[in-house]
Amino acid sequence: MTSHSKALKSLFFGQTECKKNRFGKPAKETKNIAVLGAGLMGAGIVQISLQKGYDVIMKDNFEKGLARGYQQIHSGLSTRVKKRAMTSFERDQTMSNLSAQLDYTGFDKVDMVIEAVFEDIAIKHKVLQEVESAVGESCIFASNTSALPISQIASVSKRPSQVVGMHYFSPVDKMPLLEIITTDKTSKETAAAAVDVGLRQGKTVIVVKDGPGFYTTRCLAPMLAECIRLLQEGLGPEKLDSLSKKFGFPVGMATLADEVGIDVAAHVAEDLSQKLGVRMGGSDVGVLRSMVEAGFLGRKTGKGCYIYSGRKGKSKAVNKEAEQILEKYRIPVKGK
Repeated sequence: MTSHSKALKSLFFGQTECKKNRFGKPAKETKNIAVLGAGLMGAGIVQISLQKGYDVIMKDNFEKGLARGYQQIHSGLSTRVKKRAMTSFERDQTMSNLSAQLDYTGFDKVDMVIEAVFEDIAIKHKVLQEVESAVGESCIFASNTSALPISQIASVSKRPSQVVGMHYFSPVDKMPLLEIITTDKTSKETAAAAVDVGLRQGKTVIVVKDGPGFYTTRCLAPMLAECIRLLQEGLGPEKLDSLSKKFGFPVGMATLADEVGIDVAAHVAEDLSQKLGVRMGGSDVGVLRSMVEAGFLGRKTGKGCYIYSGRKGKSKAVNKEAEQILEKYRIPVKGK
């Protein structure tokens, strides 16, 4: 048996195992979900939840944000109609299970709240405290964070046993992985409910312990750091994408940075550099900071390493202004 065959078998059996809930069936079934934040991630979580029959509340602080999120969900379901995965009647019926709102009305009836707000611990704390004052005592709070420690988020909670991490990946309706993060205080019932929701959403679920970067970000961050270094050395975004896809990645690394969000990547890079030191080094995080200051946050703002245009931003061209920023951080090439 070749090493390739062994690896493929391991991957198959691993994915099969991830379709099981090792925590058992939750005592209380999750029927109603609320999602905080109507951005790309929040709206994506809402869409996959609606598709699987959940009643969902989508809350945002701004009407413009709600409208954008609503449109993203409707557009995503309309694409399924075009592909004949559902009828237009089923799309409209699915959308009828969504309540888009600016306040916490109805949160007393939800079983789980998934927050998808900005990666800032102060904002996460504020949101968690607001939610706990609006929901019932049995409600689970899940944070869609890519790097902030769940134990740190849960430190202000009245019920830390009901706080868990649910890290989705962008675009949520296409990426199959869901990383669930538990702390020492997360109860088995909370973990069981989180895994149950993830499996029902059609995700491949992995459960990991709380720690810097969890599992996926801890793997991804050093790779992105090296990619930024390559950009600093003069390798263009298109060439970087081409080489990384040839190596076997489904998405080019420059495109991936735009999908993740340059602001999120900058925050994660700074946070992990503080916690893990030189292991996360190799490039200058100032590149990301400068791009954020210039408003180049990635696909969600239409500008990142690329400029996105056309319907759904499917057309893209290299962002020349971003290249000018890279030129300021240019470093000599090392090695061959």
